[in-house]
Amino acid sequence: MEKKEIFEFIEQEERILRPINFPAGAPGRGFGLFKTRDGLGVGVVNVNGRVFMEALDCPFKRAQEAVIALSKETNIIIVDIHAEATSEKVALGWYLDGKVCAVLGTHTHIQTADEKILPKGSAYPQSQVKFHSKG
Repeated sequence: MEKKEIFEFIEQEERILRPINFPAGAPGRGFGLFKTRDGLGVGVVNVNGRVFMEALDCPFKRAQEAVIALSKETNIIIVDIHAEATSEKVALGWYLDGKVCAVLGTHTHIQTADEKILPKGSAYPQSQVKFHSKG
């Protein structure tokens, strides 16, 4: 494999997150505690969905583990889920409601829109609109 030095960089650079549910031994980390300029701690978790994507460890279980660890350090936690299925993003939002400040869904051809606050206080995009390219 070319450019193997990137793995060492990923391990050392604390600002780079990879999905927490990647297989054991994958370089990097899936969550981190970052400080604002004022010293306020902000927890960030990155997780990949599984529906219509490569099989990975359970995103719900692994995200919850990270949230539990981060909640010992801060009450400001943001979860980024990269997933194909809107339903999986919605389900994670409801699953973590009240435990995190926000669950944000991403994917290259899915826009996150229609934001709302869930019943226990977590922010979450209610739905996503899928755009199709012409041609």
